[in-house]
Amino acid sequence: MTDTPDSAASLDDWLRYIGSVHPRSIELGLERGQAVLTRMALGKLASQIVTVGGTNGKGSTVAAIEFGLRRQGLRTGAYTSPHLDHFNERVRIDGGCVGDAQLCEAFAVIEQARGDISLSYFEFATLAAFYLFAKSGLDVVVLEVGLGGRLDAVNLVDADIAVITSISIDHVDWLGDDRDVIGFEKAGIARGGKPLVCSERDLPATITEHAKAIGSHLYHIGSEFDLTPAASSTQGNEAISAQSSIANWSWYGQAGGDTAQRLEAQLPSGNFHPDNLAAALQTLALLGRLPGPAVLNQITDVPVPARFERRLDAQQGKQVLLDVAHNPGGATRLASRLQQLRALEPHTGRIIAVLAVMADKDLESMTIALQSEVDIWYIAQVEEARCMPAREAAQRVEALVTNAEIQHFPTVTEAYDMALHRAHQNDLILVTGSFYTVAEIRHASAPQANPE
Repeated sequence: MTDTPDSAASLDDWLRYIGSVHPRSIELGLERGQAVLTRMALGKLASQIVTVGGTNGKGSTVAAIEFGLRRQGLRTGAYTSPHLDHFNERVRIDGGCVGDAQLCEAFAVIEQARGDISLSYFEFATLAAFYLFAKSGLDVVVLEVGLGGRLDAVNLVDADIAVITSISIDHVDWLGDDRDVIGFEKAGIARGGKPLVCSERDLPATITEHAKAIGSHLYHIGSEFDLTPAASSTQGNEAISAQSSIANWSWYGQAGGDTAQRLEAQLPSGNFHPDNLAAALQTLALLGRLPGPAVLNQITDVPVPARFERRLDAQQGKQVLLDVAHNPGGATRLASRLQQLRALEPHTGRIIAVLAVMADKDLESMTIALQSEVDIWYIAQVEEARCMPAREAAQRVEALVTNAEIQHFPTVTEAYDMALHRAHQNDLILVTGSFYTVAEIRHASAPQANPE
């Protein structure tokens, strides 16, 4: 363990320190965090607290709720993880990342409060966000669960509204390999007498049972709320029109007291996942802040870094797509959006995947989901102990994929450089598999304007 940072310590000093305090990088449980939080005596973080859990779609749901509230004049805080470029990305106040000095102050307060209690990196980060929110006089705080829900440090505070996005198999070492078991862990963020908004259509029975047992009011997509395209525009939530990037959408849901609400709008197809947006709108309605069509259009354009993020390589101007899909559910959604992209942009050429995954991931299911959309596979690895070796990953992909070029590389940068070399101007370089994979490449590209 490194020495405790002093008053002159930088944020980097503090991050090195908090990464050395706890013997395990991941350890679920609320006892340590609760003891320190009690000593900190922060009070409530904001007038209202929204906690968002789920397997995929958490980040975009948080971003939509946060933006919808800010556009209506409310002061907000948002906590997400992990970060891509800078730790500061994890904590936003009024839409902006907090500064180094604020985080150093928060860490110093936590360090003094914890005494001999050992905290993980994530627990330090979460308590720092709580400290900064509590002293900022905010209207609403939106918190993203890191792992699971019931035993995640975010669950130290009571949510006024809990949101669960998708449920699929991931993090099996901590959550198990059964959707019912995982669903129970996710449902742990719900509170008795408070709303629980769920955008997973195939809802595990454990979530329904838990909501009933604690007296939480369940709002389930397809029942109490939904967002669907007009029949004249599309067929089903994932379909789009190849002739137009605009479609008519209809949302229905319930506000406080179960008052029925409806919202009609023309939205840009392919810019959002409808189920995530539907849950965000239901949450905003329960907060008494359902936006109008103009704000809704802006919400669909809110950028969420590394979630189907279109960019251009900074040196060669070739098209790059960043997506942190790292489990079968995420890969399936990514494949669907790639199909949408080809329909809306038929000039799109080959898709060259630069892929590196963690060793505990279901690479076979991810490969099956993406193989119909990917033309070339460049498999790599990142400098992270949990990463799957590139040679092993390539062998597992080769066992499933036929009629496609597959190569493996010692680093993501080398795989990306080869993709740049091979890509024609209309080809698309897809960087995916984990946050670590995307973080290594994102700095090498610049944002791309949405195609007309």
